[in-house]
Amino acid sequence: WAPEFIEAWSQLGCLQAELEEFEAAEESLRAALAIHPSNPDVLLSFAQLLDRLGRESEAVEYWRQYLQFDSRGPWSEHARMRVGGLESGTGGGCVAGAGLPLESLLD
Repeated sequence: WAPEFIEAWSQLGCLQAELEEFEAAEESLRAALAIHPSNPDVLLSFAQLLDRLGRESEAVEYWRQYLQFDSRGPWSEHARMRVGGLESGTGGGCVAGAGLPLESLLD
């Protein structure tokens, strides 16, 4: 048991989200963020989870934080679209709660 192992918490959170164990997923991803609050992979996963749960006002904060730390990464354009869409109320070009498949974040 290694509570400081960020990769384990992040992977566990993504797996739990895929299994629709959303409360557990949120707890796991929050544990990862507590260890490293500026980790772009965890910020991305958490933003996606909140988006999927329809908690858009919370999600946009994490999309923004993700962009602060990874503005040129492979998911940055998607994150910019989500921020723009959530702020304008248009959903950023995709259905609210949709977006990146969480399993793609496990790679």
